Amino acid sequence: MGSTGLQRLSGMLDRLGRIYLGALLVAVLLLMTGRALDRYFFHTRFDAYEQLAGMGVVWITFFGFAMAFRDDRNLRVELLENLLPAWVDRIRRIVFDVVVLIMAAVINLAGWPVFFVSSTQHVIGTPFTLAIASAAMQFSTILLCLMCVFRIVTGILAIVRHEAARPSHGVAPPL
Repeated sequence: MGSTGLQRLSGMLDRLGRIYLGALLVAVLLLMTGRALDRYFFHTRFDAYEQLAGMGVVWITFFGFAMAFRDDRNLRVELLENLLPAWVDRIRRIVFDVVVLIMAAVINLAGWPVFFVSSTQHVIGTPFTLAIASAAMQFSTILLCLMCVFRIVTGILAIVRHEAARPSHGVAPPL
């Protein structure tokens, strides 16, 4: 799979991720609006609005972090970035992505027992278990690993092709 194939795959993941995050935001907004309408107007016995919205916020947090990492909008100290020569900055970026890849893989592997234990713990007022929240971490760390692999491969390709090291801020590095 060449650079064009990586671009297509990365673009598709980006579009799907943005649609998914948008849908989650709308769902949380609808749940909280429904809660207010129910409390003041309808007075039904459904009382799981906060639990469901909380699960949505957990998914938004973990998934949003993975998407921000993909767009190179994660929080980091940029002091060294401006002082290092371009070739050293290229290597620094790859090393950083390798470290994040290792950390995400370790978190994912360590999270599976948590996922299985949480699947036995029910959320009061809903038919769900806490596995939904644990699944957010598992899914997002897998996505983060994929994003790291894309960034590592494109970083190595940039070194081979002698491309510019520093993408403009707020824009994903070209794949």
